[in-house]
Amino acid sequence: MFFVPLPFVVALVLVYLLAQMTWRQGAVVLANRRFRLLLGGYALLSMLLGLRWGYGVKTLLPLQATLAVALAAWAWCCYQSLAASSAPRWQGLHGLPAVLVVLLFAAWPDGVDAVVVLASLGYGLALLRLARRGPDALGLARLDEALLAHRALWATAVLLLMSALADVFIAWDIRHNAGSHSAAVVGAGQLLMLLLCGYAASVAADSLPETENKSEPVADTPAPVAETLADGPRIRDALHALLQQQPLYLQPDLNLLRLARKSGIPARQISAAINQVEGKNVSQYVNDFRVQHACRLLLTTEQTVADAMLASGFQTKSNFQREFRRVTGTTPQLWRQAQKDGVL
Repeated sequence: MFFVPLPFVVALVLVYLLAQMTWRQGAVVLANRRFRLLLGGYALLSMLLGLRWGYGVKTLLPLQATLAVALAAWAWCCYQSLAASSAPRWQGLHGLPAVLVVLLFAAWPDGVDAVVVLASLGYGLALLRLARRGPDALGLARLDEALLAHRALWATAVLLLMSALADVFIAWDIRHNAGSHSAAVVGAGQLLMLLLCGYAASVAADSLPETENKSEPVADTPAPVAETLADGPRIRDALHALLQQQPLYLQPDLNLLRLARKSGIPARQISAAINQVEGKNVSQYVNDFRVQHACRLLLTTEQTVADAMLASGFQTKSNFQREFRRVTGTTPQLWRQAQKDGVL
């Protein structure tokens, strides 16, 4: 009787997420190419797991191991791309673990498991280190999505570390128990981790701006204006004035690196100043302006909540509702009604 292995179902879910990531409102989104490739890789790996543990196909094991190592490295490159506007010149070195796996399959197959585990462990720790820097470390993420992208980063880091532990157990089980428990570990653990990693990739991809204006100089080192703003309050006041221009905070694609370009203040100094003076990250600071703008619209116009959301620089209802509740302690609908009733 023909059956569909669970990994194939997971692969279909990942392909669905990939389609959602690629086509939005009838248009192809080009800003998330790296994450699309990552999500497609997860789907392919799930298919290979289905062939291995569902139908017993072992001839594709070299491809499965190589892809697993390559995806761990590519996940790091994807999230690193949210932290920097240009890829490091040594980024190509991240392909070496996958090359090493290919060579080991030809020369010393017993060493492959160690490389797979070390790759998951190493890149998991690297992502964990990046995540500990906070949402402001993801300078290219749109400010309304920076928090969710940061959570996706945390999740991917933890899941890679868990994958390393699962690979250790599977390698041990195959050597000592002929793999009697491995199928259960793959079904219950690794497939769930793949699914969660794929969802995290789709969330992080949503944080990328549709376009990135690189015509403004990037203040990677202290610029003249930054030298005159040595203390946190002055940097905060300069940002406050800048955000009120146009007004800047209404731009939906605004991110920390764009703020750095427009202000001439290095992104790290902006982040440190806002954390020091306001006790919050930059995304929360800018979203405060957006929520206040939305409140004015809800109070003085007949716009719907959705229209006020879009007019205030937010692009998703979930982010708007979360930030609105953080600032006001309630939902936009209840806030507007309370204002009408004179409660607030």
